[in-house]
Amino acid sequence: MEQENSEVSMRKIKTGVPGLDKMLNGGLIEGRPYLVIGGPGAGKSILAVQFLMVSINRGESALYVTLDEPYNEIRQNMAAFGWNTSKIRILDLSPEGREPVTDGSDLDYLFQELRHELESQKHKRVAFDSTTTLRMLDETEFKARRRISSVMKLLAGANCTSLLICEGDTRELTMESFLARGVIKLHTTTVSGEKIRAIGISKMRGTAFDEHIRPFSIGSSGIQVAADEIAFESFD
Repeated sequence: MEQENSEVSMRKIKTGVPGLDKMLNGGLIEGRPYLVIGGPGAGKSILAVQFLMVSINRGESALYVTLDEPYNEIRQNMAAFGWNTSKIRILDLSPEGREPVTDGSDLDYLFQELRHELESQKHKRVAFDSTTTLRMLDETEFKARRRISSVMKLLAGANCTSLLICEGDTRELTMESFLARGVIKLHTTTVSGEKIRAIGISKMRGTAFDEHIRPFSIGSSGIQVAADEIAFESFD
């Protein structure tokens, strides 16, 4: 009998974000898809690339899938943190990065390209940006749910540990939140003109985790979480 909830039988991997692994009780369970949700400028892409850099620094393969932002802009933005992202494989499925679709739908094309990439390369970590765009391209909520579920199954089937980015209000429950194995929320608010950031874990299957909302900062080396502090601002 499989022990689905036994942490002994499931290998954990580090996120590369100081403080977050402590909140995750050691890290993420390997080979599963997780959701990172937050509003504009919350730090979602930074967290995702910081996560991928762990694999790159270990000589492993990592993939960034972009449906929105052109790959050259991603590399330029991440250079500010001193990260050499040249070894991160970027699958540019943004409108600027792909050929016009003449046979079938955009969604079918995106799914086929992702499947081909995962079959041809053995990526240890994947960042998918974003499920929001994927959802908007589908005709109905039901079809969008099936599509996002298919992407998560594809990633899990390729034995990738993946972070799927979702642009949204952290107070709302998105369909992705129900489908992902875990949900990390990046909260932001403004106090006296200053942006305050905090991180929370609302769901993490198969492992214990810190249910407090903790403050975090974005500095010259990326995201750092104050895992021993509690965010006092209201993010409800």
